[in-house]
Amino acid sequence: MLVGGIAGCLVFPLIDRALPLRYLYLAIGVVGSSFTLSLLLLPHTPATFALALIGENAFQSLAITASTAITFDTVGRHNPLASTTFCLMISAFNVANTYMLVVDGWGYAWHAVAGSYVVDASVSLVASILLGILLLRLARRPGLQEARR
Repeated sequence: MLVGGIAGCLVFPLIDRALPLRYLYLAIGVVGSSFTLSLLLLPHTPATFALALIGENAFQSLAITASTAITFDTVGRHNPLASTTFCLMISAFNVANTYMLVVDGWGYAWHAVAGSYVVDASVSLVASILLGILLLRLARRPGLQEARR
């Protein structure tokens, strides 16, 4: 797990200019979901489990790094409420980790590990697409420059 987490953090500086932060965060979700779905094509072996563990951890670490960058960008400099804003935003990003434990459990109860992968990837993919559509709509509204970053 440590290798995946470190890799995710170290990859971020290589891709952080590819898209605006909010879109990059969603793109990480889409690519991570695709990775999860691709695991269904692999044999159920210890090596596949190790790949899944490391890969999932890398994508989660990459997403956490991106969400922290969004938080820093939003908080800005010389903000008297910086610590409050930071903690609230980081807590909000962690909401997904909490509900996904429940969702993954439903997927596992439905169809074991494959069900957990399908449900996890599907929920993440749908959420990323819906949030992307919302960001695009907000970006087109006059006076809402925040969505364009």
